[in-house]
Amino acid sequence: MSVNRPLDLNVELTIFCNVKNNLVKCCLEEWMVWELHMSGKKYETRSMRSTTCRSSYHIDYVEFLRYLLPPQNLSTMFLTRSEYDRGVNTFSPEGRLFQVEYAIEAIKLGSTAVGIQTSEGVVLAAEKRVTSPLLVSSSIEKIMEIDKHLGCAMSGLTADSRTMIDHARVAAQSHRFTYDEAIKVESVTQAVCDLALRFGESAEGEESIMSRPFGVALLIAGVDENGPQLFHADPSGTFTQFDAKAIGSGSEGAQTELEGEYHKSITLEKAETLSLRVLKQVMEEKLNNTNVELASVTPDRGYRIYSEDELQSVIDRL
Repeated sequence: MSVNRPLDLNVELTIFCNVKNNLVKCCLEEWMVWELHMSGKKYETRSMRSTTCRSSYHIDYVEFLRYLLPPQNLSTMFLTRSEYDRGVNTFSPEGRLFQVEYAIEAIKLGSTAVGIQTSEGVVLAAEKRVTSPLLVSSSIEKIMEIDKHLGCAMSGLTADSRTMIDHARVAAQSHRFTYDEAIKVESVTQAVCDLALRFGESAEGEESIMSRPFGVALLIAGVDENGPQLFHADPSGTFTQFDAKAIGSGSEGAQTELEGEYHKSITLEKAETLSLRVLKQVMEEKLNNTNVELASVTPDRGYRIYSEDELQSVIDRL
């Protein structure tokens, strides 16, 4: 079936096939086609039969397919991305990698996480979805330590985040063992993003880690010689530095709130309050010391996760 699209939105179809078992197969014996003409608001159909295998008709393309194909096949005919979204390394004609875009969409289904950079350190806050009263909330980890001066908050598939954070931990310890110094925040973020690109076919000399993109976004917070820093890494392998950033299902509303409330002179204490207040606005459940997690990275104390009592004291300030 070849298609030519004139300017009048009709198309000229050269048809040499019929529908059999919901699949379009070539048939040289006989076939039937409906020629549709727009007449006011009504459609007139005329059955045509031919003994030749090729003929051309000016018809309405959409209406023709509605008669020719079952509804489930019609919907897929117009999904141009369906030809390109199966291969993780295949670009579409528009220059897009759909599997990476789908991974980014998966992050929007994850729990919300917030990171705020201040002159005193970086604050990370994350929502924990406690789906049952029998669930032990302390078993849910949304903020993890990479090194004593590095922390990370995640949103998306937790299993994928463990792989990436373990890689970041190995990179941090290898750097410390080799150079006898703490790794920079940007360097460990670069190592994580390099891993994010190693899906599908492996590069020369490298092992393929995943057969698909990682479905997780990370907020990497740390302190180095450049002071407190906050980086955001996504499944495309792109990382960007932020003063304040929100990821996850409530990221749009949370980011809008951060843009309105954040200022360069914010203190660490106020950043703690702001992060929980932002989470409170986007969370479906009432905020308490069991369904949120709070951590900070400072030059003096390094990475520190807040206990339930410390977390409750911050909630009381809201």
